[in-house]
Amino acid sequence: MSTSIYSRFLGCTHHQHTAGNRRPELQAPRNTRDEVVDFIVKDLNEAIATLPAKTAQNVSTEQGRINKEVAQSFLGRVTLYEGTWQKFRNNTARANTLLDASVAASGAVITGAQYQLFAPAALGDSAQKYLFILENQKSNPANITKSANNEYILANRYDWTLRQIRQNVSRQAQVMSPTKILSI
Repeated sequence: MSTSIYSRFLGCTHHQHTAGNRRPELQAPRNTRDEVVDFIVKDLNEAIATLPAKTAQNVSTEQGRINKEVAQSFLGRVTLYEGTWQKFRNNTARANTLLDASVAASGAVITGAQYQLFAPAALGDSAQKYLFILENQKSNPANITKSANNEYILANRYDWTLRQIRQNVSRQAQVMSPTKILSI
């Protein structure tokens, strides 16, 4: 969840079930920011308790699926954002609680040792240059495959045949740019 969406929808009405068109909950007043954040934290803690660990997932079929470490890292991010927000609005007690939760969740991901920075010894100091071009064996000198990269906590699986945009992106950008008349 990006921070812009997060900050835009805090203080909204939240529901734990599907609401029909005529349900009275749709006319309910907005929940406070603290209530929404507490709901998100509770929901993530419940997910952490039930999701499988990364080591329990099948690498070939379940790569890119949500696992316990993904939920822990997201919990760390949400509580860090909200704890920092509370801290700079002089709500020290709540800020400390949230920041402690962030440290605990992020610490669990770090100590779990399932993820690490991409720095193969064979590439030396230029490892970051090859981080995003591992799919082509000719493009990296050490012939390292994507399976050697454990830096991504939540990866988006990309399938070349299914995810092509099939449009000329540069042509679309030219068509959508404002003309001289519109820019005046």
